[in-house]
Amino acid sequence: MPKPMKYYYLGRKTFTQQYGTVLKKVQTNLFQKGLLIRFEDALGGGSKAERQRFLFPDEFVSHLPSPFSDLRNSTEKGTTSDESIRKEIKTAITRSPSSSPSGVSLTHRKLYFKKDLLSDISLKKLQLQQWAAANGAAILKTKYFDDGKTLADFVLHYLQQLPAEKWFSEKSVSQLLSTWDAPKKRNELDIDKKYPSRYEPKKWCEAGWKTGFLEKCTIASKSYYRLATESTAEIKFEHHLTIEAQGTIQIDLTTIPLSLLLPLNQVATFQTTSATANSLKPDLVNISSLPNEIWTHPLINWLQKNAPTFKEAFAQYKKKYGKEIIHQNLLVAKVTDLSLRVLIEKGLPKEGQLVVLSDEFIAFPPSVLPTIERIISKSGNVIKQVTA
Repeated sequence: MPKPMKYYYLGRKTFTQQYGTVLKKVQTNLFQKGLLIRFEDALGGGSKAERQRFLFPDEFVSHLPSPFSDLRNSTEKGTTSDESIRKEIKTAITRSPSSSPSGVSLTHRKLYFKKDLLSDISLKKLQLQQWAAANGAAILKTKYFDDGKTLADFVLHYLQQLPAEKWFSEKSVSQLLSTWDAPKKRNELDIDKKYPSRYEPKKWCEAGWKTGFLEKCTIASKSYYRLATESTAEIKFEHHLTIEAQGTIQIDLTTIPLSLLLPLNQVATFQTTSATANSLKPDLVNISSLPNEIWTHPLINWLQKNAPTFKEAFAQYKKKYGKEIIHQNLLVAKVTDLSLRVLIEKGLPKEGQLVVLSDEFIAFPPSVLPTIERIISKSGNVIKQVTA
């Protein structure tokens, strides 16, 4: 269980007192006999006992029993659905600048999830949030496991260990759900009795499928699932992206795979607020800071060959690479006095608010301009403004 607040420990056993006997048995019967590997997690707790972690050696892993009771082998491709995620994205675009109920928003003409640009990582967070919320699972967050994982995270941990050809049934996941939500444990730990203490495996699997996390197929008239996989090489970009006469791109939000929407969200901006189709234009600022793996994405090659505006933007970026700074909402100042520059650096409240471009020039966001002006004025220097 996660550690409660400090006052909660008053009059209670310490971690070592409570679990010391179990730890000794694990040490004697499992670790010393070579069945487990032991290491200490420096951030795992206040006492040495609490920081102990154990793993099975790699040689043993393949022989461990699976928590899924009903698995089937199949090489066929199943169906995927991202109905709930796509609904949130459409809602965010039509309600801009307001966010959708789950936290998706169209900010600065780009899709965000809470404070993060919608990317592979933030999309996964959104999917897990949607999945965990199904059937009241969100209320169990941080209840039973020391890393505060939700039920969706807990099941996902085991799904990631399944080979790609293995499919699990709704019956398989019921054992995992009951392990998490044992009625006795629930009654002892949960104060709020408003929500049901049992999960429906069918509803749980369907929720994972609707978020696009799971792939579904039918074997012997029975539904089976696995983690969704998608090959970008099989996607026909022209089915979801239309090149207009003026060179911009129309994107069909109803059909475009999410795996394409993510890189597009990095290299382009949304120009309209329609729930079905949006016009995209290159975002030179974001293009200038793309990670290397994005440049090798098949979509980037397709845009360079078929979309004139994107081809021009990519060429402009490569031409200016290393010679110019491409930015938004950034001010540049010429400060020739070294002592004044040091005074400005020390006077800013947070680190990273000022970048030294050369011996004479500095750059900073507009939000800190009043602070910098105040520092310069108090030091007896004069500010000269130039419109570039």
